Amino acid sequence: MGFLHVPLRNRPSLALDLLEPVRPWIDEWLWQQVQKGLLTPKQFTFSKEDGCRLDALGRKAFFSAWYDEAESWLRRYVIA
Repeated sequence: MGFLHVPLRNRPSLALDLLEPVRPWIDEWLWQQVQKGLLTPKQFTFSKEDGCRLDALGRKAFFSAWYDEAESWLRRYVIA
Protein backbone atom coordinates (compact mmCIF):
# COMPACT_ATOMS: atom_id res chain seq x y z
CA MET A 1 0.00 0.00 0.00
CA GLY A 2 1.42 3.37 -0.96
CA PHE A 3 0.71 6.69 0.69
CA LEU A 4 1.35 9.17 -2.13
CA HIS A 5 -0.81 7.27 -4.62
CA VAL A 6 -4.28 6.28 -3.50
CA PRO A 7 -4.60 2.49 -3.40
CA LEU A 8 -6.91 1.35 -6.19
CA ARG A 9 -7.75 -2.11 -7.43
CA ASN A 10 -5.03 -3.42 -9.79
CA ARG A 11 -2.88 -0.32 -9.28
CA PRO A 12 0.67 -0.74 -7.95
CA SER A 13 0.50 2.21 -5.55
CA LEU A 14 3.64 1.31 -3.58
CA ALA A 15 5.68 0.82 -6.76
CA LEU A 16 4.49 4.22 -8.00
CA ASP A 17 5.46 5.78 -4.65
CA LEU A 18 8.94 4.25 -4.84
CA LEU A 19 9.50 5.78 -8.28
CA GLU A 20 8.62 9.32 -7.19
CA PRO A 21 12.20 10.27 -6.12
CA VAL A 22 13.53 9.64 -9.66
CA ARG A 23 10.52 11.09 -11.46
CA PRO A 24 12.19 14.47 -12.23
CA TRP A 25 14.98 12.68 -14.12
CA ILE A 26 12.52 10.46 -15.97
CA ASP A 27 10.50 13.54 -16.91
CA GLU A 28 13.67 15.24 -18.17
CA TRP A 29 14.62 12.19 -20.26
CA LEU A 30 11.11 12.04 -21.72
CA TRP A 31 11.15 15.77 -22.54
CA GLN A 32 14.44 15.28 -24.40
CA GLN A 33 12.81 12.50 -26.42
CA VAL A 34 9.89 14.78 -27.29
CA GLN A 35 12.31 17.51 -28.39
CA LYS A 36 14.07 14.97 -30.63
CA GLY A 37 10.73 14.23 -32.30
CA LEU A 38 10.31 10.74 -30.84
CA LEU A 39 6.74 11.54 -29.84
CA THR A 40 4.30 13.95 -31.43
CA PRO A 41 0.98 15.38 -30.20
CA LYS A 42 -0.85 13.28 -32.83
CA GLN A 43 0.27 10.12 -31.01
CA PHE A 44 -1.69 11.07 -27.88
CA THR A 45 -5.39 10.61 -27.20
CA PHE A 46 -7.45 11.92 -24.30
CA SER A 47 -10.73 10.80 -22.81
CA LYS A 48 -12.39 11.28 -19.43
CA GLU A 49 -12.42 7.53 -18.88
CA ASP A 50 -8.80 6.73 -19.80
CA GLY A 51 -7.01 10.07 -19.41
CA CYS A 52 -4.07 10.83 -21.67
CA ARG A 53 -2.73 7.81 -23.58
CA LEU A 54 -0.19 7.05 -26.28
CA ASP A 55 -1.38 5.25 -29.37
CA ALA A 56 0.25 2.00 -30.55
CA LEU A 57 2.94 3.75 -32.64
CA GLY A 58 3.76 6.13 -29.81
CA ARG A 59 4.07 3.25 -27.32
CA LYS A 60 6.35 1.37 -29.70
CA ALA A 61 8.60 4.42 -30.12
CA PHE A 62 8.60 5.15 -26.39
CA PHE A 63 9.43 1.64 -25.23
CA SER A 64 12.13 1.19 -27.88
CA ALA A 65 13.85 4.36 -26.70
CA TRP A 66 13.27 3.51 -23.03
CA TYR A 67 14.93 0.11 -23.26
CA ASP A 68 17.74 1.38 -25.51
CA GLU A 69 18.64 4.61 -23.70
CA ALA A 70 16.87 5.38 -20.44
CA GLU A 71 18.61 2.92 -18.13
CA SER A 72 22.10 4.15 -19.01
CA TRP A 73 20.88 7.77 -18.93
CA LEU A 74 19.40 7.32 -15.44
CA ARG A 75 22.56 5.58 -14.20
CA ARG A 76 24.64 8.52 -15.37
CA TYR A 77 22.45 11.22 -13.80
CA VAL A 78 20.64 9.62 -10.87
CA ILE A 79 22.98 6.99 -9.47
CA ALA A 80 26.23 8.88 -10.12
